[in-house]
Amino acid sequence: MYIEFEKLIFRNILSYGNNETEIDFKPGINIIFAKNGSGKSSILDALFFALYGKPYRNIKLSSLVNSLNKKNMVCRVFFKKGDDHYEIIRGQKPDLLSYKKNGVEVALTSTKKLIQTDLDQIIGIDSFLFKNIVAVATTYNQPFLSLSNTDRNKLVENLFNLAILRKIEKAIKGENIIAKQNLTLVMKDLENAENQLNLTNTSIANINQTILTNQNKAESLRDKEIGDLIEKNEKNTKILNEFREKSKIATSNIIDVRSKKDTLQNEINDLTVSISKIDIYLSVLDKGSCPVCGNILTDDKHIQDKDSKIEERSSLLKLLNEDQSSLRDLNKIEENNVKNEKIIADCNNIITIGEAKISDNLAKIKKLRETKSEIDLSELLEKENSIKSKLNTDIISFKKEITDKNKECVIIDNVFRITSEDGIRHFLFGKLINVFNNIVNKNLHNLSVKVQVKFDSNLDYVITGLRGENIEYNQFSGGERTRIDMGILLAFLNLSGDLANWNTNILFIDELFDSGIDNEGIDALLKSLNSLIMIKNQSCYLISHRLDTHNETFKSILKIEKNSGFSTISNQN
Repeated sequence: MYIEFEKLIFRNILSYGNNETEIDFKPGINIIFAKNGSGKSSILDALFFALYGKPYRNIKLSSLVNSLNKKNMVCRVFFKKGDDHYEIIRGQKPDLLSYKKNGVEVALTSTKKLIQTDLDQIIGIDSFLFKNIVAVATTYNQPFLSLSNTDRNKLVENLFNLAILRKIEKAIKGENIIAKQNLTLVMKDLENAENQLNLTNTSIANINQTILTNQNKAESLRDKEIGDLIEKNEKNTKILNEFREKSKIATSNIIDVRSKKDTLQNEINDLTVSISKIDIYLSVLDKGSCPVCGNILTDDKHIQDKDSKIEERSSLLKLLNEDQSSLRDLNKIEENNVKNEKIIADCNNIITIGEAKISDNLAKIKKLRETKSEIDLSELLEKENSIKSKLNTDIISFKKEITDKNKECVIIDNVFRITSEDGIRHFLFGKLINVFNNIVNKNLHNLSVKVQVKFDSNLDYVITGLRGENIEYNQFSGGERTRIDMGILLAFLNLSGDLANWNTNILFIDELFDSGIDNEGIDALLKSLNSLIMIKNQSCYLISHRLDTHNETFKSILKIEKNSGFSTISNQN
């Protein structure tokens, strides 16, 4: 991937005011010159913010906005990738983030974090790599040799597209774990199936034994059930007979009362008629004439007859009163017979239910007597044999699957070993490191640094002097360390076009001349830089507050001046 940066435009960032500042990236070695505090490094902050949304230096994001204008900070970077032209626009106060592809604004539908992930993919490298091979600041960045071994490996892997091997290794490791887990699960399935088959065989044997031994038990159970039903019917019949007797007695009582009432009522009616006739007879006698012959009552016979009638009437009236009293007693008894009627109804209901139960039990008894006295386990036996057949099939399948998964695990193990630290990555690193060491030491020779740096495949390093003695990196002076750092950086730049998966046309080096390097070192460094830049047609920008020599080397000189609190850039070439 090759990114060709075209220009950078910014305003209201740090010491730069509302007027837009534009830098067109020109091939060759260029210098950005200014006094300290004038805004030299702010250019790196503007470029870095436009690309990654954060400052290049270790300052707060909110501090990027110009402290006088306090708003409308905007940074725009233009670059080309293949045949496509991009523009990223980013700002603060107000927040602003957008980018264009071939002049057309791309719709942003996700969060800032996801948008930055998309932009990183377009740019091709993340901010860590950008800081270490594109925008190098001796003041703010850790030199390559001062990085942790992890960060050194990360930088080299990302630059030379070896990080994919670590991703593959991680993915294969996950696949290896999953494959072995799956193998374990299948082996467990096989174990369970074999255990289940043993249980099924035992169950089939038990069923066959049950069929042979349980016939008598079945007959005994049937006879017991019939006996229980007969006993229940006998109990129910006895209970029903008791209720029938109760109902019969209650019914008889009701009929007897009604019969007695009818008899008494007839007697009362007859007595009432007889008494009424006597009263009529006596009434006629009271008038002095005989009710029979009509003659005047003068003889004793008629008198005696009257007395006799009075006596008869008295007897009849007594009988009438007795009968009426008896009738009233019977009426009271009849009123109480409502309870007898309910008893009869309840008894009849119980009798109906009981007769139904007896009939149902008789039907059950008949059915049980007609049923064969054996237990039919053929369906259960067929089901168990079906399970056995399926388990045998599953066991064959599991054994085949285990064989296949063992082969898969062997393949994955081999791939894992190939992609691991000691595999192809180690092989490629070894090849790359040999080339890298040669270029680094050639650069150090050109930079008049009389030492050799040797990296191993783990990117651990040893620095040796002319007599073969080991020298610690921090034992060197600041200028010597700078030249060593530049020798390594130039090696990365030299290889990036041929072996790396990413390259670009710009290089920023901040404070190179201000890091204690002497004129001899500067001469050697500029010569090496110029040789590399010319071959790759790159734009190299050196940022410094020194501009006393080597002016003829620079393609352009960008001078920064600060007036009334605002920085401006002028091109002196």
